[in-house]
Amino acid sequence: MTNGLGAGRYVVGCVSLVVVASVLAWGAWRLRGALLPHWTGARARLAEVVIALAVVIALAQILGTFGAFRPFFMLAAYLVGGLAMGLAATRVPSFATGDGDPPRRPRREEVVAALAASALVAAQWATHIAFTYGRGMTHPDTVWYHAPYAARFVESGSLTGLPDRSDVLQSYYPLNSSLVHALVELPFRSDLLAPMVNVGWAALALLAAWCIGRRRGVGPLCVLGAVLVLGAPMIVGTQPGQASNDVACSALLLAAVALLLEERLSPVPTALAGIAAGLAIGTKLTVLAPVGVLTVGIIVLAVRGRRALPAVVWSAGVVVFGSYWYIRNLVEAHNPLPWFKLGIGPLALPRSVVDEGDTIAQHLGDGLSFWRFLVFPGLTQALGRAWPLILVIGLVSVIWALADRREGLERLVALAVLAGVVAYVFTPESAGLNFSFNVRYLTPALLVSFVLLPRRLDRLSTVWRRVTWLVLLGLVAFDATARNVERVPSWPESEVLVGVLVGVGVLVVVGLLLWWRPHVGLPTVGVALAVVLGLVVVVGYPLQRRYFEDRYVDAGLPGDAIDQYFRGIRDSDVIVFGTLETYPMDGLDLSNRITVGQGPTTNPNADPCRQWSEIVAGKYRYVVFAMLPRGQSVLYPVTPPREWFTADSASRQVFRDRGSAVYRIDGQLHPPGC
Repeated sequence: MTNGLGAGRYVVGCVSLVVVASVLAWGAWRLRGALLPHWTGARARLAEVVIALAVVIALAQILGTFGAFRPFFMLAAYLVGGLAMGLAATRVPSFATGDGDPPRRPRREEVVAALAASALVAAQWATHIAFTYGRGMTHPDTVWYHAPYAARFVESGSLTGLPDRSDVLQSYYPLNSSLVHALVELPFRSDLLAPMVNVGWAALALLAAWCIGRRRGVGPLCVLGAVLVLGAPMIVGTQPGQASNDVACSALLLAAVALLLEERLSPVPTALAGIAAGLAIGTKLTVLAPVGVLTVGIIVLAVRGRRALPAVVWSAGVVVFGSYWYIRNLVEAHNPLPWFKLGIGPLALPRSVVDEGDTIAQHLGDGLSFWRFLVFPGLTQALGRAWPLILVIGLVSVIWALADRREGLERLVALAVLAGVVAYVFTPESAGLNFSFNVRYLTPALLVSFVLLPRRLDRLSTVWRRVTWLVLLGLVAFDATARNVERVPSWPESEVLVGVLVGVGVLVVVGLLLWWRPHVGLPTVGVALAVVLGLVVVVGYPLQRRYFEDRYVDAGLPGDAIDQYFRGIRDSDVIVFGTLETYPMDGLDLSNRITVGQGPTTNPNADPCRQWSEIVAGKYRYVVFAMLPRGQSVLYPVTPPREWFTADSASRQVFRDRGSAVYRIDGQLHPPGC
């Protein structure tokens, strides 16, 4: 596989993806058409995407619980699921309701501004994705736990149990995003499509933003607000081409808000909004507080209006589609939120997380130095030099929505945004050395606030609307010039041409669609999509071969030498000491089973023979000692002595790079004293 996928596997994988996507899209289209026959255009597509995502993730969770997360079973389940949705459409009742005021026509100058901003950010994202395809995914969180979790699902075929990682803080995270990565890895038994996943989430965010503003004629301005957040340095540096999940959870939350605002607590849109919110909390903890406030608010509004159904369907959507990973935590740790000690009366749920992680709340009393040397530089790194203006605009958006007593649901959404900001202050890992890198925990709140702002502009004069889009467009351009502190440069020089081509392509394609849309029918669109898809598949074959030749070869990671060695290793048990960034060691086909050697205890006086009894018994085929540059190695209180491996006939050194070494174990070890 070092030279890429064979033609057979590549074609089978592509055909499988196309067939599954087509059947699920058809089923979601049919079901949405039965439930909401009066919906057309963008909002219909948004509803269909949420329906399809719900089926995709729910079926994966069900099969993965029983160890059936395998290509054949998943293919069969999705084909049956898509057909079932299509057949159900003939039997479900229609919920046609009043459509309200017709959408207003967007202004041409605002469309042009949104298109220009989208093209610029798309170009920058494209450079990062192209950079990833030349090296492999390299963001620390991606190679630490996001991608390893996905690889574990693919290798084991199961979602149960806790991933064997060094930091229990991450072990209990909700993992919908990693699950989606695992799904796109199944057809090829590789991460060929993984760098593209966050593009899909970004597209969902832009679709939801358009829907939020379309009725008031400010869809382009809402898209512009979303593009500003998607183009922030903290997002560009961590999301495109990586397995990070901030855009995923934010897009799902925004989709929930868009569906909620569409028809004012009508049963079906509210149910779909609840499903999107459930998928969001199953993706990342940063949306728990906003979804919690939305849930309480919807129940209150439903009680006031003497309409129980909206509260019931919303709550059902959140619980059914958002509880999977929290139930996993309850089973494994006896607490759905094991970062906190929970208790009501005699009921007490233990806190299982040893490392709580720094929070901003713990440092608010640290004085001026906290703000001068940590907060202000961190905000500059995350949001660009114009961060004060960005935060002020976000705050104005929330206050403006709260001040309008005629819009109950918009006020509720604004309260949810505030809840997200307050929760961020108390979120583990939000402070300390991680502050500048984890300002992205604010992404859901920022995204919703910047999309919510333009909804108020329809009542203002042309001057104010023009000032708004000029400021937003200027901020997008300003952020595009910001320095990127992550492992991928802001604009990788080797990929600038790719960015230019993608940016121009967005301008041309979207411009033609806007111009010809009234004259283009569904058959024409279908044929065009088929042609484009065929070209992508044909062109993709030689490109994927190049990807696998370069994947984790001089990728710029601290453990490059070890990572390159494991390109040729497959289907082996490996235990690693000295680094958390183990994903490249999973191998090209993700078949290696990696254990981070943190051990069952941190007592430095522990007996290493008992601590590492599985190593002694020969469970692991490879033992890795990674001695990385200063500050990048992870040291554990208890590690097996290297003498075990240098003086035993069952062990031999197969790789060495400075202080790093890999030992191959061919049987039971016989360490002195064991």
